[in-house]
Amino acid sequence: MNDQLKLPIKMPIITSVPWHSCYLAILSAYYEECKPWIYSKFIQLKTLFEKNYSIDNSKDFKIDFLSLHADDRDICPWLWHKSQKLRKDIVKLFINESNTTFTSLIIKWINMNYYISIDLDDFYIPNTNSYNKYHIYHESLIYGYDVSNKKFFTCGFYKDSHFCFDEIDFEIVEDAFMSSYLGPQHNTPLRLLKFDNNAKFTFDLNTVKIHLYDYLNSINTQQKYSIYRNEKEWIYGISIYEKFKDVFLSKQKYDYLIRSCYILWNHKVYLMDLFNYINDNFSISNYDWCVKEYKYIESEVKKVLNRTIKYYLTNNEMLMNKNVQSIDIIKKTEYSALSVILNNITY
Repeated sequence: MNDQLKLPIKMPIITSVPWHSCYLAILSAYYEECKPWIYSKFIQLKTLFEKNYSIDNSKDFKIDFLSLHADDRDICPWLWHKSQKLRKDIVKLFINESNTTFTSLIIKWINMNYYISIDLDDFYIPNTNSYNKYHIYHESLIYGYDVSNKKFFTCGFYKDSHFCFDEIDFEIVEDAFMSSYLGPQHNTPLRLLKFDNNAKFTFDLNTVKIHLYDYLNSINTQQKYSIYRNEKEWIYGISIYEKFKDVFLSKQKYDYLIRSCYILWNHKVYLMDLFNYINDNFSISNYDWCVKEYKYIESEVKKVLNRTIKYYLTNNEMLMNKNVQSIDIIKKTEYSALSVILNNITY
């Protein structure tokens, strides 16, 4: 057995939510092969409440990148074919009734080139805000081990709920996995993810332009795929700014608002990279102007995120008032810039 092994991993472009960031950390290690898929996938945004739902009746405010499948790992070209899902209760039963440990299973899986996507109880993990305070489960990705130091190499949302890489003791991972605080209803499958070097994906500029158009015009992109899955009438695309404005006007500290601001900022960083990819492989007329406009948009959204964090710490309502003003300017600027970019993309 190897004393130490690390599977390829790299900081992903999306670092705002674990269900995107963890598997993207794998794909980012194989960036050249995977970027056609990455730059096709995260264009549209949606709220996680319905179109005519009043924000006044809610305690949280959630947005997310549009997914056309319940779990993107099940359709990702490089992951779905060779990966496996194992029920948490079945894994626990196997460990309890056999002469093995969860640590030894993880090491065997990594030696077989599997990454382990797993929900761990943050109560047991020292480098989290929940440590020894309260029980909450978050996804982590285990991508290596060090037998000498008895540590696993992991990535996830640890210190201050930021996505980062960490090393966690074997014993701690065992405790955090075997925890039954939430009982049998918390049975999120453990996933063994293996990268398929033979997979391919072709970037389709027409489809990407359709999704950009949908974002710009707040069109329900999922409606195009309704033969596969029915969805509620969420709010899509640039109309999301109006919901942010409502939240900022209310001065309420909604759950997940900071994360939603982070997703919005992540989206602008992603779009700038997408436009760079399109310009490198096709063409965007007046590209320097496009870059300038989106750098401004990205910087303004980052300010909104930072002011929101400060508001949660200080209760200074002037910060929310400034956010209301900024959201109007950002929406107007992005609508104008993206309209021009769409017209300027050529083959």
